[in-house]
Amino acid sequence: MNEFELLEILTSFASVMHAWVTTYFTTLTAYIIASYIVGANLTRFQVTVINIGFGWFCGLCAYGGISAGMRCAQLGREIVALNPSREIALTDGIVNSAAIVMFGGIFVALIFMWQVRHPKSE
Repeated sequence: MNEFELLEILTSFASVMHAWVTTYFTTLTAYIIASYIVGANLTRFQVTVINIGFGWFCGLCAYGGISAGMRCAQLGREIVALNPSREIALTDGIVNSAAIVMFGGIFVALIFMWQVRHPKSE
């Protein structure tokens, strides 16, 4: 493939990555807000169902975003190999850092729900 075709594919994968990441952060924010507002009033069964659904869906979004990001990084390396003067800022390290933040966000949100449901008694 030539450089233009690789850039076109890179742009498509970047759009997919952004869509997954946006969906992830929207879901994470909605879960945290819902946890704060109604978390203490839910039954154990309701919390279990919500937590499983949240963890599964946000994990899927994180996986989709990370997969697309890794493909973007790979395409970036191919583009630089064709044209060494071109700079591509997305690296595997950046994608791996994003993965840690995204999966960490799921864990922190679940802890937040637990703290809302089990407040410290003073």
